[in-house]
Amino acid sequence: VTTLAGAGGGKKDDAPPKTASEDVEEAIRQQEDLLAEFEKVSDELNRILANLEGSTFLKRLKAASRKELQVAGDLSEHFSGKFGLPVQILPAGERTQYDELAASQRELSQTVGTIRDDMAAYFDRRREAKFQRVLDEMKREQIVDRLAALSPEMYQTTGLPIAECEYWADTLDRWAEDLVDAGAGKCPGCKSRGSLPPSVVLEVMKILEAEIQLRDETRVAEQSRPEAEAADYEQQAGKLADTQAELKQRVDDVGKRLSELPDGAQDFGPEIALLMKVGQVMNEAAGILRRPDTGPQAIAAETEIIELLLQAKRCNPNGGGGGGSSPGGGGAEDPPEQPALALLGSGTNENARPDDRQVQQTMGETGRTLPEEFREGLDEYFNRLEGGGDR
Repeated sequence: VTTLAGAGGGKKDDAPPKTASEDVEEAIRQQEDLLAEFEKVSDELNRILANLEGSTFLKRLKAASRKELQVAGDLSEHFSGKFGLPVQILPAGERTQYDELAASQRELSQTVGTIRDDMAAYFDRRREAKFQRVLDEMKREQIVDRLAALSPEMYQTTGLPIAECEYWADTLDRWAEDLVDAGAGKCPGCKSRGSLPPSVVLEVMKILEAEIQLRDETRVAEQSRPEAEAADYEQQAGKLADTQAELKQRVDDVGKRLSELPDGAQDFGPEIALLMKVGQVMNEAAGILRRPDTGPQAIAAETEIIELLLQAKRCNPNGGGGGGSSPGGGGAEDPPEQPALALLGSGTNENARPDDRQVQQTMGETGRTLPEEFREGLDEYFNRLEGGGDR
């Protein structure tokens, strides 16, 4: 799960402390057993989690924001003393660095274009207002064209492209935040009673990784469709459909494993229901691929599967840390809308919990330095101004 900081909320009464030593000892023993099981699969989990930047729209936009900020940082680091100078008068070695940064910017423009197209296809399938708002702003800002235009601008001057890169990095990050609901309400019965077996978590992670790969392969098949023979394209789409059907069977097997656990239907009802929904969408995606069709409808169905398996929520920053049924959660302060499959992204992905995003300033740092107390006061003022409200 990707956990984003929310606006906070009212304090809740502390739960009465448990006094039965037997219950405490049993809880500790169960937690130690669970941690030991997770230790056995931690390496593989970490490997998969490290590759999830291309999964949900939230993570994809966050990754694009970081890459754009990196371009700004590289420009500032290598050419901070040459603001306003055209690239043509720089030494050959420095011009090569410009070429590499310009290529990175063109690649980022294509990446954001793919995100935009996928989001448009997903919105046609699931008409959610938050996606409409972000898509409308992307269209109004002409994000893909303006990102691409930064490449030739880098050859004209150095200062302005740095500022523009920082602006687009912040905009991409804001769009990612806009895709996450507040999630502050209560949902009785939506939270599981037990902890998922680590082997189940690992299997769902593998399914998620395979679905991301399937979506990439579907996009490649669609891009090569105009040049491919009809029979070859149909065969390729059929293989993709078979892969989707195999993943659906694996999802069914996971749901069956949970149901067969002692009190599994009661303890893991939300997870079983989620897996059933994922299986239904996988069936639909396989049917689309068998038409054959590797276009926006197939991409949208595969995207919905990924979004279901790796959900996002907001936490209350005033809540405690480390409590609750999911690692890294905020105890009773965390909204309970997400099932225990929220374990999928928590804790081990260094990019999955951007609670406090620090944007490094890469230009405008020269001149008189204000005293520390003045700078802290100004930072607090602008933070409140940008956050709105009376926080």
